[in-house]
Amino acid sequence: MKMELYGKSNELFYIKNKKKIVLRIYTTLNSRKILFENLAGEHGVVCEVYVIEDI
Repeated sequence: MKMELYGKSNELFYIKNKKKIVLRIYTTLNSRKILFENLAGEHGVVCEVYVIEDI
């Protein structure tokens, strides 16, 4: 799964650079926003999820 790969990549990036990558996701549905936030939390990804209504 991509979110798992982002989590592993973020760990390696943090070890090397002492900074975390922030993943920004734009979607049209609130249900997908919740899904992305839950997946990011499970895999340790720093994630900002925006719905079109938020922009």
